[in-house]
Amino acid sequence: MKTPPYSLISSFLAFTDAKNMMDAAKNLGMSQPALTQHLQQFEGYFPQDVFALDGRKKVLTPFGLKLQVLLKGRFQNLDRDIIELSQEHQKPEELTLRIAGRGEILDRVAKKWEFSGRLIYTPTDGADAVNGLLERRFDIAISNHLSKASQLQGRLLFVDSFSIATPKSWKLPTTKGSALFKELSTRGYLSYKESDINLEKNLEKYGIEVPPPIKTVIPNWTTLATLIEAGHGWSICPDSHINPKTMHKINLKDASEDADAKFYTLYRKELLKLRAAKEFLDKMARDAKL
Repeated sequence: MKTPPYSLISSFLAFTDAKNMMDAAKNLGMSQPALTQHLQQFEGYFPQDVFALDGRKKVLTPFGLKLQVLLKGRFQNLDRDIIELSQEHQKPEELTLRIAGRGEILDRVAKKWEFSGRLIYTPTDGADAVNGLLERRFDIAISNHLSKASQLQGRLLFVDSFSIATPKSWKLPTTKGSALFKELSTRGYLSYKESDINLEKNLEKYGIEVPPPIKTVIPNWTTLATLIEAGHGWSICPDSHINPKTMHKINLKDASEDADAKFYTLYRKELLKLRAAKEFLDKMARDAKL
């Protein structure tokens, strides 16, 4: 018995991974009739039936299910492994690195980093950046989400301290303690999330029972800083986004660890095999304070 060629094995595995024939054909970049022909040819290599019909739906027979497990274990990562092997022998200027992280973080680092190849930045939240790294959608993730980082390599990129930021036009009667938060609780708050732990802890610390009205929730510090500058409200935000020319910065004394955000550069270990990528990561580490 001859072994099916890889093109037919690839079509079979795509079929088993997809919800239906239409999705499988789309993932392979071929028509449904072409995929049907591939599956028929694939089945022809075996004396047993690989497929059966459940109503009008094509499904796997018990033999087909065992074949799926066997071939997935042998071939599932073959395309990816070939690509990575090819990358190891690429010239630096031909290498592409996909970097994911929060939009405002990417804006911040993209101005600093240079690479001999191509950098593709993808704005997304920190959790998706890490998941995408594990799923190999990205090569590098910038995130403070470390729940799954044990499977990855990582280096500290920077630590952001948080302070109170108010518009320069505001004349506050005080900038200290409970009197400050009592005053600020009457003014509109601009929040990165619907629930702001730094705000909640400080209100509790100073015994402020009525929180300030939250006027805007937007997960982008750059936009929030622009709103503060325009006088729309105040926030507890990263020092890196507080412009002393247009905003008042008031330090949070005795701030909890939640008032500091540690961001890491995360990557898979095999990325270090690429000399140009390793040099890029080393440069990122040297330029850690951005």
